[in-house]
Amino acid sequence: MKNRIITITIIVAIIAAVTILVYTIAANKYSIPVKTDMNVCSLSGDTETISLDFTIENNLIDPLHYKGKVIWQGITHIDYYSRFFSPERKSIFFRLNERFKLSGFDLSPDYIAFTHRTFYDESARWRAEIGHQVKLDLIYYNGERYLNVFDYGTDIEYYGPAENAAEAQAVADIITEYYLSIMTE
Repeated sequence: MKNRIITITIIVAIIAAVTILVYTIAANKYSIPVKTDMNVCSLSGDTETISLDFTIENNLIDPLHYKGKVIWQGITHIDYYSRFFSPERKSIFFRLNERFKLSGFDLSPDYIAFTHRTFYDESARWRAEIGHQVKLDLIYYNGERYLNVFDYGTDIEYYGPAENAAEAQAVADIITEYYLSIMTE
């Protein structure tokens, strides 16, 4: 009986160690730092500056998410998705469900499609009220970085990098080409 308990304990310890090792390797392998200030412009010519300072992370359980901050129109948005620090402390089943829903979005050398809609401010209050929620699409496509920002407060869509409406239209066309290319794969 004592040998059986020791054997079971050793097997459980080995499984736990392998699981932690695989999870850690996957989390480190798919971690991409993003730190930049970018000018974005709407198709009507409205310009803004967005500041990105975060790491895009992808691991075996959590969906693609970021850890860090985004500064948009003077408001610092912090991602509290993290399974350890989230105010909601999302369950593993919730995270796996989101992971499978987002399985079409992948990290690769050619492109990253990253959309984030729920932002928290620095005091961990959820900023869902009008004017404080934005949708951010960060796309690496053909070796270049493009950004699409939708501000729910003003219903204006911005594209970047762009200094004027003509450049914004060119970026919008590239982003459309990107989405069409992944839909036909």
